[in-house]
Amino acid sequence: MKRIQWIYCFVCLLNLMLASVAQANSNPLVRIGIIQHFGKNAQDKLIVQTSDKYDRLELTLPETAETLDLKNAQKQTTTYLNLQTAYFKLKDVEADKARLIVGSYRTYETALYWADQLKKIVPEENWLVVYPNPWQVWAKVEDPQGLMQKLFQQGYHSAWIEETVTHKRILNWLAKVSSESGAQEFQFNRRKLLIKSLGNKAIMVGDKLYKGSIEIIPDSFGTYTVVNELPLEEYLRGVVPLEVGVDAPKAALEAQAIVARTYTLANLNRFLPDNYNLCATQHCQVYGGISVATPSTDEAVRNTSGQVMRGQDGQIAQVFYYSTDGGHSANFADIWQSSGQEAHRLLKGIGTCTRLPDKFNLSNEDEARVFLTSSSAKDWNCYDAISPSFRWEKQIEQKRLTETFKSARDKWKFIWPEFKKILEVEVSERSSSGRVTKLSVTTDRGQFEIEKDEIRAALGGLRSTFFVILKESNDKGEIVLKIKGAGFGHGVGLSQYGARYLASKGISTDRILKFYFPQYELSRL
Repeated sequence: MKRIQWIYCFVCLLNLMLASVAQANSNPLVRIGIIQHFGKNAQDKLIVQTSDKYDRLELTLPETAETLDLKNAQKQTTTYLNLQTAYFKLKDVEADKARLIVGSYRTYETALYWADQLKKIVPEENWLVVYPNPWQVWAKVEDPQGLMQKLFQQGYHSAWIEETVTHKRILNWLAKVSSESGAQEFQFNRRKLLIKSLGNKAIMVGDKLYKGSIEIIPDSFGTYTVVNELPLEEYLRGVVPLEVGVDAPKAALEAQAIVARTYTLANLNRFLPDNYNLCATQHCQVYGGISVATPSTDEAVRNTSGQVMRGQDGQIAQVFYYSTDGGHSANFADIWQSSGQEAHRLLKGIGTCTRLPDKFNLSNEDEARVFLTSSSAKDWNCYDAISPSFRWEKQIEQKRLTETFKSARDKWKFIWPEFKKILEVEVSERSSSGRVTKLSVTTDRGQFEIEKDEIRAALGGLRSTFFVILKESNDKGEIVLKIKGAGFGHGVGLSQYGARYLASKGISTDRILKFYFPQYELSRL
């Protein structure tokens, strides 16, 4: 009898262990860069403190930023940190290899494409996608001039060399530490800092609350990233409210939770060179910590726990989402360079209006103009017609075109041909989804074309590439470019306003996802 009981207990223990492993696999830790490039400006400061007056923060201070074994690292407890960075000149330090930077890009997807192309040409180099703002592709090499010459012969004319800086920032902070003699302030200097709550409470970073632990780690640019490490499901509690909105119907909240979970797991390598997974802005998913969580969005995360979208190969699917599609979503290849991967071929645009008066060929300029300018569009039963960005308009005076383009070039560091004056801009290519994929630019020094995701930036930050350009005269007789467009965001994948509308009509979570991602299947981790 005792033997049977022992076997029974062993089986129970084994089941508990397996359940624990399964739970860990379905709820892995993720590392989110909640503040990037901290210390870039001399006035950067940050307060980190407990959220509960009875709690304390445990600080772990590794000897170096590369220290992995923290058993013997110095530790201290406190309730309050005042963080900033100090700037020191490097002495007797072996210089890093020079960086060869190939280009600057508006989005990660475009940078990743070019990194993949470079790996085919020069596979022996470690090509990295990094985010000094904007995105860049670079490699640290012994002979940057030789590599640049090799790339030049392959048609890459935009590369440049960045030498190693001779200064480095070091974290510097004051901590209030209690002792037998009362509260005291101590000053610390380190290249890395780990912070956790001893009471497992939320930590206040600036004016936001975060569950999990906080790390301040050096990045690739001589500055620091403030990283929040926490379980995936806790992270989603801070994403769903800011992405689809807390007032969205239940099915829309659940669809957002599933897509955000899938996106997270498919993009864990986005900031791999700097030892974290995702950022907290629109360049990844907007994340506001535990402060933004609500009962309805928490319920959506719980109800969909462990649910993800998978591709035909059974792998976690590459999914995207955005605010508004304007009546037709976009193909992946309309927005980003496509490497021909299966996932990219499958992400095709779909029509989202059920009462169109005619079948539109949106790649045709005249038909796209009718689709985007018709006063009857509100009657077409388009799923995201409730969005304030369903139709929009922007005007740019012809005389301000040059200023607009130069501003975009400077902000995003685009490598465009030299010009002094922009004379004309015209749509030269439009996709089957109606998105402008090539914009022809006439300057005082000739013509050049802008493609895909650079187009929105070039014209002063358009809401989408789903637009037409009309020319009119203002009251002063000056030529004005009237840009009439539809939608907000890249347009690939799920429309958040569309999901809200479908949910309000009683469409279930799984049917919403199947509509926007017909090629993917709902699955569990």
